Amino acid sequence: MKKITVNVRKVIQEKTEDWGMFEDLIKKMQEDPELEKFYYEQKIILEITEKISQIMFDKKISKKELATRLGKSQSYVTRFLDGTCKMDLKTIINIFYALDYRIEMNWGSIR
Repeated sequence: MKKITVNVRKVIQEKTEDWGMFEDLIKKMQEDPELEKFYYEQKIILEITEKISQIMFDKKISKKELATRLGKSQSYVTRFLDGTCKMDLKTIINIFYALDYRIEMNWGSIR
């Protein structure tokens, strides 16, 4: 089994093309805790779905095949990867496990 390590701060910086825009967003988030929470939620969801898509591409696993491994419908996998269905930790773990990966997290302070 391969391991996945998610460094949230690095993901945020890599996903933001313009560093000035990133700094402006950080200032706005410091003023609005709800915006900050929403931003981090969306960044983590994006990173997870991108990583799953990349693994599927690298291993040539179709949505149909992943659905079969999970005992779910292909439309469920599509909605999950589009970010349109609710994600919970157990589901995320099961998807990575079905792809022969395990997740390891790095924890760090937001500030």
